[in-house]
Amino acid sequence: MESESAIALAANVLKDHFGPIVQKVGQVLLEKGALSLQEVLHYTRLVFDNPVDEPLSFQQVRNAMLVLLQHGLISAKPHPKLLASGAKDTGILQLYSVDVDEVLARLRFSQFLEYVMAKYGELAYELLFAALRYGRVSRSKAIEEACKAVTDSSAAEAEQLLMQLVKDRVLRPVDPCASPASVTADTPAVAIADKATSSQPSLKRKLEQNGNGQEPKDGHEPGALLDNASEDSEDEVVAQVASKALALVPAGAGAIVPAGAGAIVPAGAGAIVPAGKVAGDKGQLAIAQVGSASSSRPASYHVYRYDRANLNLCLCKCLYGRIVEERVSPHASLVLAALLTGVVPSQNETEKTVSASYMQFRQVETRIQEMGGLPAGRDAERERGKIRRALDLLSAHNDSVVRKRLLKGHSASASSGQQPAAGDGQQNDNSEWSVEWPKLRQKLVEFTRSQLVRDQFGTLGLRMFNLLSDKDPPQRLEENQIFNSCMVPVAEGREILNNMVRRSLVQWQQVPRSSDNAVCSSYWLYYVDKQRVESALEEGALRALLNLRVRFCHESAKVVPLESRVNSLTAKERIALREGRRTEDILERSFLVLDAVPMVFRCPK
Repeated sequence: MESESAIALAANVLKDHFGPIVQKVGQVLLEKGALSLQEVLHYTRLVFDNPVDEPLSFQQVRNAMLVLLQHGLISAKPHPKLLASGAKDTGILQLYSVDVDEVLARLRFSQFLEYVMAKYGELAYELLFAALRYGRVSRSKAIEEACKAVTDSSAAEAEQLLMQLVKDRVLRPVDPCASPASVTADTPAVAIADKATSSQPSLKRKLEQNGNGQEPKDGHEPGALLDNASEDSEDEVVAQVASKALALVPAGAGAIVPAGAGAIVPAGAGAIVPAGKVAGDKGQLAIAQVGSASSSRPASYHVYRYDRANLNLCLCKCLYGRIVEERVSPHASLVLAALLTGVVPSQNETEKTVSASYMQFRQVETRIQEMGGLPAGRDAERERGKIRRALDLLSAHNDSVVRKRLLKGHSASASSGQQPAAGDGQQNDNSEWSVEWPKLRQKLVEFTRSQLVRDQFGTLGLRMFNLLSDKDPPQRLEENQIFNSCMVPVAEGREILNNMVRRSLVQWQQVPRSSDNAVCSSYWLYYVDKQRVESALEEGALRALLNLRVRFCHESAKVVPLESRVNSLTAKERIALREGRRTEDILERSFLVLDAVPMVFRCPK
């Protein structure tokens, strides 16, 4: 379960990106966990930010769920009642839950775009922007949007670059939406509705009695039948939701048009289709039959969304590369960047793991050349020597993040058909290197932790924190031992140490001198619990992010009236506008930088 700060920040992001209705629905799912559509509708009617607010209607909740599904912020799984009953069509009724990491990743959209712009160019920027804007986007729509923004590019270039982004896992193909595994696009709509009610005779009779299956009478919301079912058994409620709830199936071209709400995004930007209400003999709610299955869909209808795991991993690689560039050398950072291209997240989204592949010297050299690290005209042998020395430096120690191993003979080179290059040397022909991601992640966490401790408690606080945390096993020391070892004045050190204890960065343990356990006559040992430290630092960063975003909205509201009449301002108002813009820039830069803390701590191991 996520902390209150994470939930509050996620709700703030949802409100900023999608408005108050989506925020209320998302906050209910964040606080309550996995819920069915009926339960979401019930809890949203209990939550009021303002006493005069009206409860959300069924259409508003349904459309908010559609938006969240479209952008991949919520996931669905079969209801446990259906699984326990052994029902075949377990996809008809779903439980929806919010992925907090997916919501918080929206804070990094600008960094994702900057990374793609620097590596692939403006056309790739527009392709990714289309996927981020619409949540999921079809191939034809992405190419159309990119070519419209970059006028000097052709559709063939955009399509080729799109395939490159998919290959590099910047984008990933997805289904237009989640659909029951047992329901294909060719399944008749009435057959699906019959299955939803055939196992529940009491519900079937109730639907027949309700105006021969028509909608509830005037004055009632579409969800009124669900609200009046409190006296029914839980199984009947489950079956009611199966008939009344949201039904999602893949569609061909795929415009997202909820009933009575207008288009959420343009046609082609995905394919979420709400259940159509078909008045049949029994009056069941049915799923409209659409086109062919996704496997036979034309290439222009393929749907893509951004790959969050890989893009987060790329940002973490860039952070560590910057550290190596500052502390070692720019060339060592370039060689490490070449090795990091072999580090990729797991293909399975449920497994938050990272795999790293070994690379031979020729492969490392090729990757550096592709990144522009070997300009034409330079001595090739000299450049190989520099790469060799950087590899030896990065893998010189046992705790290095780069591991070197020797191959047995020339089996690897012979199997790949490569011949040793002149001057490479026998040692480099039989060696290969790989990045040990767990060690790299641990070092990145340590750098982040040290930076935060130094910013909050200064150099003296960092010195005491390192004394308690660096040794293996971690030390438990009295305050006098800490002050003497770190050469810190007693008065100043005691104040800093107590502040660190209050913020859960340092723990203490009582060692009584006598059997009465008197506090005044006990020894107090200070120590560091790294797991608690990471939790405390992440919680503090999330609270700071929320405060900065709230302050940013407040400052922006003061600048808006001045921006609306920027050409008719007095001298005093122009100064106020300049200061307001400066404040906005500082706040925005601050929460963009601070967002690296939860990204690093939540990075897969």
